[in-house]
Amino acid sequence: MLCIWQTYFPQFMKIINSYIYIYIEELATNNTATKRKVALTSGKSFDGPSLATEIAGQLNIGTTLAANSYSCTFDSTTGKLTISNNTAAPADFSIWPEDYLKHGLWDPLNLSSIPDYTEGDHAYDVIGFAGPYKITGNATTSITGQGHINVMSYHSLFLHSNLGLQGDCIGPDFSQSIIRKITLDQPPGSTIHDFHSLPYDFVSVQPGQIRSLSFRIADYRGRTVDLLHNGISFSLLFVPEDEF
Repeated sequence: MLCIWQTYFPQFMKIINSYIYIYIEELATNNTATKRKVALTSGKSFDGPSLATEIAGQLNIGTTLAANSYSCTFDSTTGKLTISNNTAAPADFSIWPEDYLKHGLWDPLNLSSIPDYTEGDHAYDVIGFAGPYKITGNATTSITGQGHINVMSYHSLFLHSNLGLQGDCIGPDFSQSIIRKITLDQPPGSTIHDFHSLPYDFVSVQPGQIRSLSFRIADYRGRTVDLLHNGISFSLLFVPEDEF
C-alpha cells in the first residue's frame, strides 16, 4: 500500500489564474443584444476594492453600452460585489452564471459572433455571482453577488496519480485517481505543510505496478492547477499491508 506522509505546497497569492471570465449579455438602447466574454487580468492578486476596480475596468473595455458606464463596488461588511451601469433605459445588462450557462442557451446556434462557452473557465468562484438564471441590471437596478468574494485561489487541492487501483478514493468530481487531499489552511503567500493523516489515508498498490509514475494537482472540479510559478514536494511510503 502507498501512504502520502506529508506534502509541502506554497499557497497562491493570486486569486485569478486560468479561470478568469465573466459571461455578460448587453442590450443596447437600440435593442441590439450582444454577448461578451470578458476576461479579468490573469495571475494578478487582488483585495476587495482592487477587484471591484478590475471588474469595472474590464467591463468598460469594448462595451456596447455607454462609454465608461460600468461601475463596481465592494462592501467590506458583506464581502460582496455590486455591479452597476448608468446607460439610460431601455438598455440593460445580464450576468450569465455557471448554472444558467449549462442550459446550452449561450450560443445554441453556434454563431461565430458569440464567444465560445467553456465549462469551468469562469471567475464566479472568485467574484461571488451564482444562480440558476440570468442576473439582470439596468440604470436604476444594480446587481449584487449572491456570495462573498473569494480572494484565495483554492481551499483544497487533490494529488492525482496513476498509482493504486483507481478506486480507493472518490473525489468531488467523481474522479478515482486521488491519492491525497491537501488542505490549504494558511493565508496567501504562505507555505502549506500538510501532514494531517487518518488510519485509512492510503491507496492499494499491486506488485509490479510501479513502472512509471505520473502526478498532477487538481482542484475540486478536477481542473489541473498550474504550478508554473509554484511547486510541491511530497514523500511516498510503500508499506506492506500486513505491517500497516
